[in-house]
Amino acid sequence: MQAALRLKPEMHIVDMRTIDAQPSMTRALRLCQQVSGLEDKEIVGEHGIVGDTAQWSRIINSGKHNFPQDKLCAFMDVCGNEVPLIWLARSRGYELVPMETEMERRLRIEREKSEELERENLLLKKLLTGRGS
Repeated sequence: MQAALRLKPEMHIVDMRTIDAQPSMTRALRLCQQVSGLEDKEIVGEHGIVGDTAQWSRIINSGKHNFPQDKLCAFMDVCGNEVPLIWLARSRGYELVPMETEMERRLRIEREKSEELERENLLLKKLLTGRGS
Protein backbone atom coordinates (compact mmCIF):
# COMPACT_ATOMS: atom_id res chain seq x y z
CA MET A 1 0.00 0.00 0.00
CA GLN A 2 1.30 3.45 -0.87
CA ALA A 3 1.29 6.12 1.82
CA ALA A 4 -0.72 9.26 1.13
CA LEU A 5 1.38 12.30 0.39
CA ARG A 6 0.44 15.56 2.00
CA LEU A 7 0.24 18.56 -0.26
CA LYS A 8 3.03 21.06 0.00
CA PRO A 9 2.94 24.69 -0.98
CA GLU A 10 4.62 25.99 -4.11
CA MET A 11 8.35 26.28 -3.46
CA HIS A 12 10.74 29.02 -4.59
CA ILE A 13 13.62 27.93 -6.80
CA VAL A 14 17.09 28.56 -5.37
CA ASP A 15 20.25 28.42 -7.47
CA MET A 16 22.07 25.11 -6.94
CA ARG A 17 25.46 26.84 -6.77
CA THR A 18 24.23 28.84 -3.79
CA ILE A 19 23.00 25.68 -2.08
CA ASP A 20 26.19 23.76 -2.90
CA ALA A 21 28.27 26.60 -1.41
CA GLN A 22 26.82 25.96 2.07
CA PRO A 23 29.38 24.11 4.22
CA SER A 24 26.89 22.61 6.69
CA MET A 25 23.26 21.76 7.31
CA THR A 26 23.07 24.67 9.77
CA ARG A 27 24.15 27.04 7.01
CA ALA A 28 21.59 25.45 4.68
CA LEU A 29 18.90 26.08 7.32
CA ARG A 30 20.08 29.67 7.62
CA LEU A 31 19.97 30.09 3.83
CA CYS A 32 16.47 28.62 3.77
CA GLN A 33 15.33 31.33 6.19
CA GLN A 34 17.23 34.07 4.34
CA VAL A 35 15.66 33.14 1.01
CA SER A 36 12.22 33.28 2.62
CA GLY A 37 12.76 36.79 3.96
CA LEU A 38 11.13 35.74 7.24
CA GLU A 39 12.24 37.20 10.56
CA ASP A 40 13.06 34.92 13.48
CA LYS A 41 9.80 35.84 15.22
CA GLU A 42 7.85 34.48 12.23
CA ILE A 43 9.43 31.03 12.63
CA VAL A 44 9.16 30.59 16.39
CA GLY A 45 6.33 30.43 18.90
CA GLU A 46 3.64 28.03 19.96
CA HIS A 47 2.96 26.85 16.40
CA GLY A 48 6.46 27.51 15.08
CA ILE A 49 9.55 25.42 14.63
CA VAL A 50 10.89 26.08 18.14
CA GLY A 51 9.51 27.81 21.22
CA ASP A 52 11.29 31.16 21.22
CA THR A 53 13.76 33.34 19.37
CA ALA A 54 16.57 32.65 21.87
CA GLN A 55 16.34 28.93 21.16
CA TRP A 56 16.20 29.61 17.42
CA SER A 57 19.27 31.83 17.68
CA ARG A 58 21.21 29.09 19.50
CA ILE A 59 20.29 26.61 16.74
CA ILE A 60 20.99 28.82 13.76
CA ASN A 61 23.97 30.87 14.98
CA SER A 62 25.99 28.96 17.53
CA GLY A 63 25.33 25.35 16.62
CA LYS A 64 25.00 24.61 20.35
CA HIS A 65 21.46 23.36 19.91
CA ASN A 66 20.12 20.97 17.32
CA PHE A 67 17.38 21.67 14.83
CA PRO A 68 14.28 19.55 15.61
CA GLN A 69 14.41 17.12 12.67
CA ASP A 70 10.69 16.33 12.88
CA LYS A 71 10.00 19.99 12.07
CA LEU A 72 12.11 20.10 8.90
CA CYS A 73 9.18 19.75 6.48
CA ALA A 74 7.16 22.37 8.36
CA PHE A 75 10.17 24.71 8.32
CA MET A 76 10.59 24.35 4.55
CA ASP A 77 6.84 24.86 4.04
CA VAL A 78 6.89 28.04 6.13
CA CYS A 79 9.99 29.33 4.34
CA GLY A 80 8.70 28.36 0.90
CA ASN A 81 11.87 26.63 -0.27
CA GLU A 82 13.61 23.28 0.09
CA VAL A 83 17.20 24.38 0.53
CA PRO A 84 17.94 22.02 3.50
CA LEU A 85 16.52 18.98 1.68
CA ILE A 86 18.40 19.77 -1.51
CA TRP A 87 21.61 20.50 0.42
CA LEU A 88 21.37 17.18 2.28
CA ALA A 89 20.74 15.15 -0.86
CA ARG A 90 23.50 16.84 -2.86
CA SER A 91 25.98 16.63 0.03
CA ARG A 92 25.44 12.86 -0.02
CA GLY A 93 25.81 12.61 -3.80
CA TYR A 94 22.14 12.41 -4.77
CA GLU A 95 19.92 14.41 -7.11
CA LEU A 96 16.28 14.92 -6.18
CA VAL A 97 13.47 14.24 -8.61
CA PRO A 98 9.96 15.35 -7.63
CA MET A 99 7.39 12.59 -7.44
CA GLU A 100 4.43 12.58 -9.77
CA THR A 101 1.47 14.53 -8.37
CA GLU A 102 -2.00 12.99 -8.32
CA MET A 103 -3.07 15.23 -11.20
CA GLU A 104 0.02 14.31 -13.21
CA ARG A 105 -0.70 10.62 -12.56
CA ARG A 106 -4.30 10.97 -13.77
CA LEU A 107 -3.19 12.85 -16.88
CA ARG A 108 -0.52 10.23 -17.62
CA ILE A 109 -3.05 7.38 -17.29
CA GLU A 110 -5.52 9.17 -19.57
CA ARG A 111 -2.76 9.88 -22.09
CA GLU A 112 -1.69 6.22 -22.04
CA LYS A 113 -5.31 5.10 -22.57
CA SER A 114 -5.69 7.54 -25.44
CA GLU A 115 -2.46 6.35 -27.06
CA GLU A 116 -3.60 2.72 -26.73
CA LEU A 117 -6.95 3.56 -28.35
CA GLU A 118 -5.13 5.32 -31.19
CA ARG A 119 -2.97 2.23 -31.78
CA GLU A 120 -6.07 -0.02 -31.79
CA ASN A 121 -7.90 2.32 -34.18
CA LEU A 122 -4.92 2.39 -36.54
CA LEU A 123 -4.72 -1.42 -36.50
CA LEU A 124 -8.46 -1.74 -37.18
CA LYS A 125 -8.22 0.72 -40.08
CA LYS A 126 -5.36 -1.26 -41.57
CA LEU A 127 -7.31 -4.51 -41.24
CA LEU A 128 -10.49 -3.04 -42.74
CA THR A 129 -8.72 -1.43 -45.68
CA GLY A 130 -6.48 -4.42 -46.29
CA ARG A 131 -3.34 -2.35 -45.90
CA GLY A 132 -2.08 -4.14 -42.80
CA SER A 133 1.24 -5.87 -42.79
